[in-house]
Amino acid sequence: SGLLAFLPLCRKSLIASKCWPSEPPRTLGERLKAWRLERGLEQRDVAAMLGVRPATYGRWERDQKRPAIKLMPRILTLLGPGSCATQKSLPEERLLSVRQLLGLSQAGLAEKLGVDRGTVGDWERGVRLPAEERLAAVEALLSPGGGKPA
Repeated sequence: SGLLAFLPLCRKSLIASKCWPSEPPRTLGERLKAWRLERGLEQRDVAAMLGVRPATYGRWERDQKRPAIKLMPRILTLLGPGSCATQKSLPEERLLSVRQLLGLSQAGLAEKLGVDRGTVGDWERGVRLPAEERLAAVEALLSPGGGKPA
């Protein structure tokens, strides 16, 4: 207890560097947190930018909840180019990224492509590939400037 009484009088300050993860962020929550920390922002600042409550944004960062699909275009715009899987080459990753950029749910994309939601889910998980008759519409969506399936 003698040391605790001394500490308030101490004129030294403790300095510690931030501990950054050694691996790049993998989840959306990790990406959001890394983006925020790189800019020295607080969770409430980013929440205000996205138009959500700070508690909601905090759950996203901790990967406890996923943002509503209608917010994904705003989030991906905030994170900037290359922040999502659009740069990846696997078709299922590109399909998911394009769907999110368009702010579509699996059901919404399924309706545009004329398939059921489960089929889109299977494509995104790589369980199966689009059938020949759907391939042109999917490729049109994935192509640069896509989003307008044939």
